[in-house]
Amino acid sequence: GPAWQPGHVFRLGSLGRLHPNKGYDVLIDALRILRAEGFTPPAPFAIEIAGEGAERSALESAVAAKAPGQVRLVGFAVQPRQFLATLHAYLQPSRAEGLCIAAHEAMQAGLPALVSRTGEMPGSVQDGVTGRIVLPGDPVSLAGALRATLAEPGSAKAMGDRARARILDRYSAQRFRMAGEAVLARLAALGM
Repeated sequence: GPAWQPGHVFRLGSLGRLHPNKGYDVLIDALRILRAEGFTPPAPFAIEIAGEGAERSALESAVAAKAPGQVRLVGFAVQPRQFLATLHAYLQPSRAEGLCIAAHEAMQAGLPALVSRTGEMPGSVQDGVTGRIVLPGDPVSLAGALRATLAEPGSAKAMGDRARARILDRYSAQRFRMAGEAVLARLAALGM
């Protein structure tokens, strides 16, 4: 992602279906907590959720009531990479998740990722190094991670660079190992 510049809006985003599993209601509650605490970040911020789903109207009502002007539901992203390229940080506050391709794509795009401790995500994100890990379904935990991220917008780029390096390193090592195993399997099949 691009480096955040002082004076600019700090942009966070998420790719995902508008479904309870994705925890976007938890995100809205976390923002309400930050407001109630009177938290004022050094830079204005904006959150965009790219996705569609049955929960859209409920989420729009929740945003209006709890976090007005802070979250936009921008609809399905036809080009997710271009969406990610506009962000400074990535959010995946899921209650339940498997591999979560979107979070990996975001890290590969050089974004720090704020993720829940569910599925594969805690194995990919190093808390405080390449992003932040929060408890699933816990708006207080997510509010803390958001506060830490928004309080230091200038540190997002370095975290994102480390996230990208970690993903590329993990997956190139994995690909190398799988290729090696395939060669060994072929040799075994040949009786060598």
